[in-house]
Amino acid sequence: KEPCTASIVPPSLECQISSLGSLNEKWLEGEFSISCTSNISKLKQQKQKESMKRKEGGRGSGGVRIYWPSVSFVKGSIDGYSAGGSLCLGTKNLKPPVLQRMRKYETPPYLPHRHNITPHIKTMTKVVDKEICELGWVYTGSHNLSLAAWGNLVKKETSLMIRHYEIGILFLPSLFSPTPTTFLPGLPPPLSPSPSLPPSFPSPTSSSSSSTHQTISFPLSFSFPPRPFEFEEENGGDVPWVWDRSYNYPDNYGRYWPARE
Repeated sequence: KEPCTASIVPPSLECQISSLGSLNEKWLEGEFSISCTSNISKLKQQKQKESMKRKEGGRGSGGVRIYWPSVSFVKGSIDGYSAGGSLCLGTKNLKPPVLQRMRKYETPPYLPHRHNITPHIKTMTKVVDKEICELGWVYTGSHNLSLAAWGNLVKKETSLMIRHYEIGILFLPSLFSPTPTTFLPGLPPPLSPSPSLPPSFPSPTSSSSSSTHQTISFPLSFSFPPRPFEFEEENGGDVPWVWDRSYNYPDNYGRYWPARE
């Protein structure tokens, strides 16, 4: 048996970032989502389908989900409220298109030593099968979630304008083995004594390449599948962190967070 690599349901895009710009529905579920989850040659055709499905009240893609720390997570982190200074999200950018896609950032169970560290890493992945948590690819780099970083179509959608210089690494299952390979969230085994790749990341010349299918545990920076926010304000609360609010509940060091100018 082989894990299915083409899910019946549309793929979803999971984004864990540390800064959020001003985003809108058209860009999130249109240009950005489709570009990251579809064959680029079919982009225009799928955009038309997306538009039609949105008009009919449906969801044409698996959707974008944004992983973001809660006030409670920041308050209880190793740096307390000070850690929130590097999580750039203002109230004005917490709009419905963003808010409805937000999920709680939580440390993955295979990285327990980081349970109270706020993330500054940026990680994205395409989930092609939610039943087995199969990942189509994983990206990590400097891109936050903004039009400036990823670009947007201009001049009647004939040009892509990107305003920031960014860099990152794209991990594809096909780069790790010549045989069909599946990424699943998890921690690979420790490095072997030899200078070669660890057992979980076989080289094309390894003996394991003769198998019909391989599964590679790939560590993500966030827990998947995610949990939604409860939106409870009490004692700091299960709400998304924004840095231009005042928080009157003391953190681990007895400090409070004043509103930023």
